[in-house]
Amino acid sequence: MMILLSKLYNISPDVLINDKYSITDLKDLIDSSLSNSLSLGELKKNLLDNDDKLTYHTSKRIINHYRDSITDFIKLLIKQQEYNLESFCTENNFDYSDISSYLAKKRFLDCDTLIKICEKYGFQISDIIKKGD
Repeated sequence: MMILLSKLYNISPDVLINDKYSITDLKDLIDSSLSNSLSLGELKKNLLDNDDKLTYHTSKRIINHYRDSITDFIKLLIKQQEYNLESFCTENNFDYSDISSYLAKKRFLDCDTLIKICEKYGFQISDIIKKGD
């Protein structure tokens, strides 16, 4: 949900997800985004990257795209670090069943785990999320 909000208001997802920003900082960023007179059409274009109608199916497609981007990143990270899934989970103190379920697309990755991965390996969340097609 945070990633969708960041896309909608054209704000880096790291700003919304990391704890280093206060509510006032977030409100100021969203207010400045809105004060640039974003119309409903512009908000929709930010989210969809085109003029499609926002329906259940387009929302699901967007969510799946972000999940696929994060899943691909974690799989690549595991491969680059020459880990198997079990050693990756052990090294990072993650629950094996949670990560395994996430990589199998049976559940969503929680923000805390995503933040831990980014901090440990020096990535920003916006680096992980690929731009839509």
